[in-house]
Amino acid sequence: MKLVGVVLAAVGCGRAARAPDAPVSPSLASLAFYIGDWQCAGTQFDEAGTPTEHLDLAIEVRPALENWFRITVLEHGTPLTSELKGYDPTTKSFHHLWTSRDGSSGSLTSTAGWQGNTLVFDEDHADAASKTRMTFTKLDDTHYTHRAETDTGAGYRLGFEKHCTKRGG
Repeated sequence: MKLVGVVLAAVGCGRAARAPDAPVSPSLASLAFYIGDWQCAGTQFDEAGTPTEHLDLAIEVRPALENWFRITVLEHGTPLTSELKGYDPTTKSFHHLWTSRDGSSGSLTSTAGWQGNTLVFDEDHADAASKTRMTFTKLDDTHYTHRAETDTGAGYRLGFEKHCTKRGG
């Protein structure tokens, strides 16, 4: 949990030091398409797989630190989550850190990296009762999907999914 706070504090400082149009580090070149503004249709699902809520989301992605992107998810113009997606060249792993306006937070890691057009992130600190994974799929340079699934012992079940289109792209 301390790492999330330290990294988010660093992103705040990095924002002023690095312009949104700064060049992308070579380690993040595979995610360069992600920089920009996105419009997303999201759906929340209950444990039975029934849609319970539809969300209209805006996503802003900007370079933050050398190997990190800053992501802000907005619902009707109000920040919903603040996130970082990045790459650790030492461990050769992608990371995703998030905080939510309700006070929740988490971190996930993709040690396998890109598998075709997909990055699968596994929860770093899963508890004994459940584990979460997030799947980020690049459809093309102007479309992607993001799925969050949880396994409570009966296999992974979809909890949230969003389909995103780049604005102006």
